[in-house]
Formats: sequence, structure tokens, C-alpha cells
Amino acid sequence: MSPIQMLPLLFQKDSIPKAEVPPLRTGQVLFGRVEELYHNETALVRLGNFQVQAQLQAPLAAGSSYWFQVQSSGGDDLQLRVIVKPEQNKRAAESILRQFQLPDTKSNRQLLHFFLERNLPITPDTFKQAAEWIGSKTDPTKGLNALEFIFNRNLPFTKETFQALVAVQESTSFFQELKQLQQFLAEPQFASLKTIAPLKQLVADILRDGSADSGIVRFDSGEAVKQLLQEIIHKLGLTYEKEVGVWSLAGKDSMKPLDTFKPLLMSAMAELGAAGEKLEPLLQRLTGMQIIAQDPAAPMQQLVMQLPISFGHAQSDVTIQWNGRKKDNGQIDPIFAGFYSI
Repeated sequence: MSPIQMLPLLFQKDSIPKAEVPPLRTGQVLFGRVEELYHNETALVRLGNFQVQAQLQAPLAAGSSYWFQVQSSGGDDLQLRVIVKPEQNKRAAESILRQFQLPDTKSNRQLLHFFLERNLPITPDTFKQAAEWIGSKTDPTKGLNALEFIFNRNLPFTKETFQALVAVQESTSFFQELKQLQQFLAEPQFASLKTIAPLKQLVADILRDGSADSGIVRFDSGEAVKQLLQEIIHKLGLTYEKEVGVWSLAGKDSMKPLDTFKPLLMSAMAELGAAGEKLEPLLQRLTGMQIIAQDPAAPMQQLVMQLPISFGHAQSDVTIQWNGRKKDNGQIDPIFAGFYSI
């Protein structure tokens, strides 16, 4: 397995933790089976791997399956409306797209099938937004992976989150992107900008620290690997937002957190103006790595990082995955911690 192949594994269905009963949203479309009928037009409905008790807006048959749209999901008052009956299932996609007031195109059908097959919380608004993002020169596979990760991790459904999760699946090595950044920053017309010099120096430091020839990288020592990880993670600015918060709460005036790669890259983009747009994919990739790093609310913690490493003339990335389990007090249990590299 190549280093880049480990990152898309995080997007696979079985590796993403899900809630037992996912939150239902008004307008959401789901496929379900009526298990039992009760009085007052209520029923026990199976939606995927979970069951809910809901009020139905029309008399239905127990044992039959329908396409439902959530009409109300406040508190215990779940109301479902049938939008596709069993005899219409063969034309379900056409019926749902008509409900959403969207054209019945091949791309819309494929996207709808993706949402429904994975039982993702599809609504007219989220579907329209997803269709726009997928259609904007985005690799379809990476885009669909990103969408599934957003919904299963309950992340903000924003274009910025989507772009970051697409960028983190980039096949170009992180090392190569940093080398390209070096070449870009070396252009004479940028020399007078105040952010360029410190950014160039930091990129050089990161690439040097990741060189096996430098003597810093020693994979025969666990402590040395740990120190290298901490240093590279800090220099890349992957803990930038956290560090800014800590320094702010402490009332310190030092700008130390702003000397790392991510904030310097953002400052350089602002100074460069239109030319700074070329650096946006790299910033999105960094943000994507932060997003997939770990889920603070989950009992299992997962950290995946790509570090630029060179061995002589071979320049590539080392992908590192760390897994751990939280104790009841929130601390990591060392018995269930694992560290892997490729």
C-alpha cells in the first residue's frame, strides 16, 4: 500500500463511527419498512438499522416499504409523509427528484442513488448543494467520499469543509507540494512581501527536518519518532487554532503560534492577492488533515498524518496512523493505543 492510499481508507463506510440512531431532519428523505401499526395513525418504522415510532399522515400497510419524507422531527413528535409507494419503487429516483424540483439527469440520479444507498440525511437543500459541489470540477470519487465523511462525522455542511476533505485525498505527495511552494515563493516579484521570507525559511526547515540525511529522522528510536512528529505537527500549524486559544486564555502577548506554517501560509495568500489563489489547495489540504485527525467526542481516537520525508534522492511522504481508546476519565488508555507507519 502506498502512503497516499491510507488516507482514503478513513472514508470507507466501515471505518467511520456512526450514531445508533442518527438525527432526523425536517425534509429528509429515507427508505423504511412499516413493522407494526398502532392507534392514532402511529407506527413502528424501520429505517435502515434502527427503528423509530412515528406518526404517519396516511394509512399504510404493515410489512410494506415506502420512501418517507420527515415532516416534523421535534422531540418525540416524529411525523413521516409517504412520497413513494411500493408500486412506485422502480421509479423512485424520478419521483424524489420531482419532489425536490430538480431535473431528472444522469448525474442527479447517480448522486441520489449514492445518498439513498448509504442512508445519508438527504434533503432538497443538501442535495442541491452537493450536486453543485460535485459538478464544480471535483473528482467524483473524492467528492462522494468527502460527502459521506461529512455526514457520518456530523461535520459542518459547508463548502470549506467539503473542499478540505477533497484536498486531503490529493495524490500528489505533500513533499512535492512543499517543493512546488518553494519554487513559487522564489519568484523575484514576491521578495518584498514581509511574509514571504519567514515562510520560505520555514518550508526549508520542514523539508530539512524530514530528510533522513539530516540525521534528525531515526526510525530505530520510538522517542525520536515521537519528537519528530511533535516538531513537524507544530511547524505545519496543525495545532495552530488550539495553540492560539491557549495563548489567548493565558493572556500572553507572544505571537509564537503565528510563526507556524498554516498561519504564515494564510498571511502570504492575503499579501499575494490574486496570485495567492495558487496556494489555496495546500491550505485546504492542511485543513483536511486537521479535520480527519480525530473525533474528540468518539471513544476511539484516530490520528492520521502525512509527513514529508526524503531518503537520498527519493522524495515522498510517510503516512502515519495512530489509534487509541479513551478511558472513562477522558484520558487515552495506553493498552489500546497503536502506532503504524507506511
